[in-house]
Amino acid sequence: MDCLIKTFNTLRKVIEEKRYEMYVKELHYDLKRGLIRVDFGIYKLTIRQYCFEDYAIVLHDDKEYVKWDNAPHHRHVSTYPHHMHNENGNVRESQIAWREETLEKDLMYILNTIINRYIKLARKTS
Repeated sequence: MDCLIKTFNTLRKVIEEKRYEMYVKELHYDLKRGLIRVDFGIYKLTIRQYCFEDYAIVLHDDKEYVKWDNAPHHRHVSTYPHHMHNENGNVRESQIAWREETLEKDLMYILNTIINRYIKLARKTS
């Protein structure tokens, strides 16, 4: 599970570089289950991966979720097998490739998605 530890360490690095620590309530990994979990308070992020061959990344709150994965069942998507399930349940092209060489960029994209959701939420409540 060296891949999982590499992902975990890269995630920590990106969180520190982007100064997103203030949003992170809890960050841990489970080698046995191949999971990384991040608690952002309102939002939860779960990364399940088997090295860089098989992955599912789920961002959710109490009402909805967004999921990126590479299960080979959406052949109509131009980024096949990589795809995204949006909040409405629609399948779209994925913005991430989830390869070792794109890991940092992919994690930045996911973290920015989370922070943008916080900003939208803050605007709605103010």
